[in-house]
Amino acid sequence: MERNTMNIRTRMLALVLVFTSFAGNAAYFYSHHGQNHIARYVSYSDVNKKLKSTAARKVKKATKNDDSFYRYSGDKVNYNEALTAGMNGTSFYWSLQNKHLTQFITETEQPANAAYMIRSFNSSAALNAVNSVKYYAKRSKTALPYGFTKISGKVYQNENALPLGYTTAHVITRAEYEKLSSLEKQQTLLQGVVLDSVPTGMTATKPTFTDKSLPYTIVGNDDAAVEGQKLHIYKKKGSVTIQFTGSAAQETYLRFTLKNYTDYPAYTYYKTQENDPLHRYSTEKWNKKDEIDQNLVKISARKFRLPSSLNLRFSAQTESGKTYKTNTLTCYSDAYVRYTGAKTYLVGLVYTARAKKRITTTFDERGINDRADIEAVLYTHLRPTETVLDLVCRLLLEKKKNTEAHRVRRRPVE
Repeated sequence: MERNTMNIRTRMLALVLVFTSFAGNAAYFYSHHGQNHIARYVSYSDVNKKLKSTAARKVKKATKNDDSFYRYSGDKVNYNEALTAGMNGTSFYWSLQNKHLTQFITETEQPANAAYMIRSFNSSAALNAVNSVKYYAKRSKTALPYGFTKISGKVYQNENALPLGYTTAHVITRAEYEKLSSLEKQQTLLQGVVLDSVPTGMTATKPTFTDKSLPYTIVGNDDAAVEGQKLHIYKKKGSVTIQFTGSAAQETYLRFTLKNYTDYPAYTYYKTQENDPLHRYSTEKWNKKDEIDQNLVKISARKFRLPSSLNLRFSAQTESGKTYKTNTLTCYSDAYVRYTGAKTYLVGLVYTARAKKRITTTFDERGINDRADIEAVLYTHLRPTETVLDLVCRLLLEKKKNTEAHRVRRRPVE
């Protein structure tokens, strides 16, 4: 009897301790006297207000009479927002997904934070067309992608959007496709279907391309410098400018691989006693420090932890002086818990009628960046003797072809 009473008391005490732990942690994390996590939450009315102002809602209102299949995109699209409006968008954030979607994002070098999250198709005229992106919601001062015209308010329609399924007799083999650059792959998708082999009755097509790399120079400023193959960013929000000679009526891309990103203290352990070789201190400033201060700086450098992510912002300027900005791109370092290696990004600086002449890249953290893999690329949508009207007519004719001998092609993204 006494043993049973003791067991009951022990269980009750354990239960009280558990509930006390819950209550204590809840009070610590959520109360005003603790970390006040509850302040991070938003009210239902605020959430509802944001949902009503999404790009999805604006497009749905402007296209209520369009009962065809289409996707929409925009310059400020939230992840998965299409679900709240029952629409088909270009953004998603799914940890579990079809492996072919990941492959598509990776092989076209989309500037996505990860292969399981993307907002749009990088303002690419080819990918917008081939993925049925018919409408676009413009909410900031970024430039419109190629081929869009205004229909209502801030909603624009793509005159070159292809339907979900269309027919083609032209085949590019997977083996040939894999040899292409990311921008060539995007152009290829408009010229045929990619298959492992060429079926009987169909034609193997050799795609044609209109993109070209440009010679360029990179210049720094007071906050950044270029030394050999390294970009030295001395302060947060430091920037470098890529100068080149562009052409009118072009899409422009900046292709780069962010590898060997290292912050100053982690990169150099002050190998010399006189001066930081990366110029964080001039010889004069370094010599003004006594031995104790110099040693403290060295110790601090060795304890530095590399940031897990780096945010980049890009802007392009045309010959007329007008500037076009992109959304922020987040790149990850090897300090990131899910880091999978250096990735190559193809950042779209959109289509402009005027020629672009420079691209400015702004870094949110100081550090050293390898510039060996930077490439400036121009892409024109026109064939050598083709006008804009010719292009539109060609695409419209191609998407209307429909013979029994042609093979139906499905989009890579649903």
